[in-house]
Amino acid sequence: NKAQGNSSGFNKNPNSDLPSCNGTNVFSVAPAVDGTYDSILPLGNTSSSRGTAGHVMPVDHLYFNFLRTQPGNFNSPTLPATIVAPGDIEIYKITATDYLKDGVVTGHDYSLYYSACKEVTGYLGHIDTVDSVIQNAIDHSNKKDCNGTFTTGPGSPTFKPCTYSINLKLKAGDNIGTAGGAGGINTASFDFGTYDARIKPLAFIDPKYWTPYNQHAVCGLNYYPDGAVKTSLLKKLQNTKLAANGLPDCGTNMWDKAGTAQGNWVLPNTPTGNVPDNQNGLAVIHLNTDPSQGNIDWGGTIAPADRLKFPIVSSGLKNRDPAEVTADGQIYCFQDPLVTGLYSRSVLLQLIDSNTLKAEYSKAVCSTNPSFSNPTTYVR
Repeated sequence: NKAQGNSSGFNKNPNSDLPSCNGTNVFSVAPAVDGTYDSILPLGNTSSSRGTAGHVMPVDHLYFNFLRTQPGNFNSPTLPATIVAPGDIEIYKITATDYLKDGVVTGHDYSLYYSACKEVTGYLGHIDTVDSVIQNAIDHSNKKDCNGTFTTGPGSPTFKPCTYSINLKLKAGDNIGTAGGAGGINTASFDFGTYDARIKPLAFIDPKYWTPYNQHAVCGLNYYPDGAVKTSLLKKLQNTKLAANGLPDCGTNMWDKAGTAQGNWVLPNTPTGNVPDNQNGLAVIHLNTDPSQGNIDWGGTIAPADRLKFPIVSSGLKNRDPAEVTADGQIYCFQDPLVTGLYSRSVLLQLIDSNTLKAEYSKAVCSTNPSFSNPTTYVR
């Protein structure tokens, strides 16, 4: 949830005297001690599910998944991961967030924002406990901002953040805290985001909706020197797609493809300058862990928030590659063939023009000749 509110602080560490970055070898230690976490999800994950709008748009950070007390059983409790500084970094901001349900605090976690060098920043999110050195920096911060509450969409808890400006330098491997385990607010993973001001902004079709973080997101695992640490991290990526080095690909948060249905869509009149509110979003993308699968995620407008995965085919009107859905006058239908019977569902899409898409949810499988009854219009 780091991208809430104004992002003018991107790469603007007010205390930094760090030198300019020299290449991409800025990290040296995994952000979690090996053996205390399980696997890594690539960039571009979405997570809406069963009425709860999680991340509708593909995210700009990696997820480090927690170990479980019963390996392979995702309903079993998590084990705590030991979080450390991934390199020589300077923490310049910490956000401590209370999670509320019906006005009662149900949990608490931290997001730490840091610079690794002048142009490369990063953050660690969903940290449950912090080291005493970090807590002391929070306690002695002379700038605190507690700016109300927000939610991220239907089914979401209420978040109450307080942001502290600090100036704390850590060496690679210094203890930061823990994430996961008994009492942890996040039941699956912690976030590892990396952003490089030197790269050309990612080619979002309508960049006014996206923060500088979204537009300059990179894979933090590629910011390690070649060697054992980098290879070990890349091997933990859960992605069937392989990169040129033969290791799993790190994914992307930018799927927009001009002239097609593929990418991110919002409702008309959605506020700009930030990641769109989840309830206004629709993502028509490929699955970040298996790009041979399609993924449609919506934040609650066409139906209660959820996502639909489907096997991509290269012809016809059913489960077509979103990158091949053009403004040809056709209505395309998408369904998960593994979900049948009473739970059958599908999503209809029609690209009207390069910047307009109609979408509708159906509680039925795809028909031979799909048609709309009451579609929603999205733009970008």
